[in-house]
Amino acid sequence: MLASQLRGGPQPSLRPHPSRHTRPVVTAQSKSADVGSVQEAVASVQVRWNVCSRVRFGEVLRLVGNKPILGDWAVDKGPPLIWTEGDIWRAQLSFPCSAQLEFKVVICNEQGGLRWEEGPNRSIEVPNTGGVLEYECSWGTPSFTTSFAPSAQQGLAGASAETATGNGAGNGVAVSAEILAQEPQNRKERKALGATAAAAAQQGRVQDETAAPQLQQGQETREEAESNARQQRDLEEREKTRAAVLALRQQRQQRQLEEERQLATAAAAAAKQQLEREEAEAAAAMATAQRQLELEQAKEAALRAAVAAEEEDSAAAAVQAGLARIAAAKARKVAEQQQQQQQ
Repeated sequence: MLASQLRGGPQPSLRPHPSRHTRPVVTAQSKSADVGSVQEAVASVQVRWNVCSRVRFGEVLRLVGNKPILGDWAVDKGPPLIWTEGDIWRAQLSFPCSAQLEFKVVICNEQGGLRWEEGPNRSIEVPNTGGVLEYECSWGTPSFTTSFAPSAQQGLAGASAETATGNGAGNGVAVSAEILAQEPQNRKERKALGATAAAAAQQGRVQDETAAPQLQQGQETREEAESNARQQRDLEEREKTRAAVLALRQQRQQRQLEEERQLATAAAAAAKQQLEREEAEAAAAMATAQRQLELEQAKEAALRAAVAAEEEDSAAAAVQAGLARIAAAKARKVAEQQQQQQQ
């Protein structure tokens, strides 16, 4: 990426120099071929996106827009942005000059969920000259900033186009010695430009190699953060599971205690009822025994009364018998006396 940034920066342009060489003859066909090759080199613009967004674990950002390279509004075909330090997501794509871009930045997760930016589509009007266009924004906010750095080869294309136009059309038409005398110097400057570009590319590669450990370290830091986040989530899940198990255990113990309390209450009530029944039965038994005792006592009293009555009757009879015997004795005595007297 750093190499592409260096290669996309401004480069020194070619400029004409007068010369004392003889005038060569250049056809319009050869000149138009040179102009076409130069114009082809500057016919596109590198658009760089720098999107600031802090997302959840497992989410990525994608560009989705109205061009095939942007997926033609198909999210799964849109190019992904690369995360860098500071939660900056970057991407770089090439577009033709004067292209009209409409797009949105979509947040995608691993389960297929999507979060689209609200509001109208974002738009970019690609410049009509080659170069690098920087587009910076924050996800979800409509504000943005852009900056454009034209390519150094644009000057070369302009000079070549002016040369082809100034000399007219048609094969075999000679161009002026002042213009064609620029060719040796232009070749020299093109060679220098190539060397400068090669040096810039080499420097970019070196910077990429230098930045690779930092990117690797950033990736490792991100992976470590993701691992820590996963471990934290796992710990939270275990804590939740443990808390749920403890809550269920406490509920079960509470139910058991409540059941035991109910059983104890029911047993105490049953014991009380049994005691009351036993006390009632004992009281009934005592009442029955008391009635039996009273009945026996009554029987005994009656028997005693009967015996006493019988004894009284016997005594009376004995007295009467005694009296009768006495009376009989008196009567015999009287009779004897009377008999004696008669005698």
